Amino acid sequence: MKLEDFSLTEIIELVKSNDEALDDLCKRVNSATLQDLRAAAPAFEELFSLWMDQVASSTEKAELCIRLAEFSVLDSMGFRSALNYAVRRLLPPFLISDSVVKSLGALDGSVGVREVALRMKKLQNLRTTAVIYQQKTRQFCRITGIDSRLGTITIAPLNGTGGVSLPIASAILNSYFFEVTQDLMKVVDPQLSIPTAAECRVSLKRHALSDVPDDKLKEIIQSILVPNYQSLEKFNLWWDAVPSQSSAASSKRSFADARSVLELYTLLDMASLKEKGKEKTTISVNLDDTAVAKLTALFGRIRMGQPKDLQMMSECISVLAENGKGDQLASMFKPLRGRISFWPAKITPGMDLKSLEPLAQTGVRYLPGLKEATKLVYTPEEFVTLALQLPIRCMNVIFEESDKETDREILELAIRKIADMKSLNSDHSLWIWKNAARIKSDIICSLVDMEAVAAALNQTNLPREWIASQRDLKKALTEKADFQKFLIRNADGDIPSIIYGLQKYRAQAGEHQSIMVKMSRISPEFKDYIESGAGSKLMGGRAAVQQETAPVTSNASHKRLEDELQNIINVQIPQNAAAVALARSFGDLRENAEYDAAKEQRRFLHRRRAELEKTLSFIDKTDFSKVDLSHGIVPGCFIRLAGNSGNTREFYLLGAWDGDPERNFISYKTKIGEAVMDHKVGDVVTIPDVGQFTVKSVEPLPEDLRKELAGE
Repeated sequence: MKLEDFSLTEIIELVKSNDEALDDLCKRVNSATLQDLRAAAPAFEELFSLWMDQVASSTEKAELCIRLAEFSVLDSMGFRSALNYAVRRLLPPFLISDSVVKSLGALDGSVGVREVALRMKKLQNLRTTAVIYQQKTRQFCRITGIDSRLGTITIAPLNGTGGVSLPIASAILNSYFFEVTQDLMKVVDPQLSIPTAAECRVSLKRHALSDVPDDKLKEIIQSILVPNYQSLEKFNLWWDAVPSQSSAASSKRSFADARSVLELYTLLDMASLKEKGKEKTTISVNLDDTAVAKLTALFGRIRMGQPKDLQMMSECISVLAENGKGDQLASMFKPLRGRISFWPAKITPGMDLKSLEPLAQTGVRYLPGLKEATKLVYTPEEFVTLALQLPIRCMNVIFEESDKETDREILELAIRKIADMKSLNSDHSLWIWKNAARIKSDIICSLVDMEAVAAALNQTNLPREWIASQRDLKKALTEKADFQKFLIRNADGDIPSIIYGLQKYRAQAGEHQSIMVKMSRISPEFKDYIESGAGSKLMGGRAAVQQETAPVTSNASHKRLEDELQNIINVQIPQNAAAVALARSFGDLRENAEYDAAKEQRRFLHRRRAELEKTLSFIDKTDFSKVDLSHGIVPGCFIRLAGNSGNTREFYLLGAWDGDPERNFISYKTKIGEAVMDHKVGDVVTIPDVGQFTVKSVEPLPEDLRKELAGE
């Protein structure tokens, strides 16, 4: 069944038992009407009671909580507790302090939950490059510093020096914050000419870091112009003339007449989609040939540098894509390729993620339209290459389940490209795990192994939108049994590969051990491997050894084992990794013999590596130079035995890994070796399955053989 087939309450029930449905719930909440949200309030109440403090460790849960607060869907003490956790989760790190959190009022019953959400949004965008408008003083000031410990911000006059501290609690109650741009400063400090009233309104709305009501807009602009530039009477005439002028203009000008991104955004009435409590979810426009021609010309000359411009453009593209047809949209959007950062001229793997931030930040409501528009601008190969570099929230929309043939082809192409990747990031790993049933490919799923996860978690300097997936992947590894089972299943019995991959993960103290303990609980095979002593490097000590004393072997055998281990690590494992990658390129066939063979070889190599590392961690090596035979037979001697029937046996008794029947080298760990150990000349010994023998003589090793075994 598809998401549309479930009611909002049914999706909430799914989330209670499976966090994987949380993304679907967030999508539904974003598109639901206020009436539907309030009808589902009891189910939401139960959900947050179940989650409790989980909201503090999940960005998605915290954002859902804030979203419901904006609509005033819930207002119980339980929900307010969750809201308080959400605030702590979403606040910028430099603002998290008890005084700042308290000022938001999540636990204060006298402050409405919607007001808490609005205050939160103010602080989320607060930065030292912003300006602040204080309602009490009716003045704009610069923000020059933020002190989270004291819960204050330092402000100074726009064109002056010095500064004063202002409690953040007071600022969010009595002030508005704005992004500093050249456009805004023309309104705030009109040195040469006064912009039109429409320009003032649009500029303040556009650069506000939180919602500003229309009556407050008038108050702010009035404080700027009266009495320095206009009298109150003149201002009111100037302000009141705006609606009629705007109405007249709208009757003559359509969205296709726009001369800038801001005008296009305004004429499309994009802001109406974001008005709280409104049921409007779409915008219908007549995108005829004339409109297409005008917009094509606009897109051919447009210049954008500000992030806000790019964000508005991505939303406008989405709405236009929902109202046009393939051919006309393709010709209209074509000039934008290479002109806007998120539609670069050339698509390659490993692009600068900063340039893709406008796409990554696009709201869920706009992603389907933006997806269709992007498909028209690029070839399928380019489109998929671009899509695979976006966060999982975008990938979920781009590669969502669909009956369309083109969408299925896009998904198949994405799977092939993933198979060719040299490494996966956090978004790829999470997407493969969550879509394993749709992918239906053991080869692709097996790419998400412990080594790939460790590499993804070790990535640094990621933009904010990609850090969220890295955080979710870490949570899946450390907390989610389903993901741990997925990794163990993908290892296909190769438990050592999980251990080696885990060693590469730069984890916090104790995290390696915690993950291994959790995996041991869900996999008997993993538990047996750990309890056998393997993995002791991660557990912080030498493996426990069953024997009272460590086994002994010659220097030469010890070196042979070390050489074999190094060859496996430095030669055979890299060669096998290349073989696995080559086998994947042959396609995801049910009978991919090359792939099966390469994987079987990988399992053998990792098991042999584990055996060698375990062996070398507890055996002792010797050169047999200090062998004492006075107390009985020990390793490092030549022995003659005589049987009852007159038959004789001669052999060298050597170390545990020195056996070589062709040279009569017998390990003291064999049945013969164990039978003669500690006996003296004249003793009768019984060799299992062979018979009884008398020890005739015991001699030290020949010096040339001793030197050979000692590696001298």
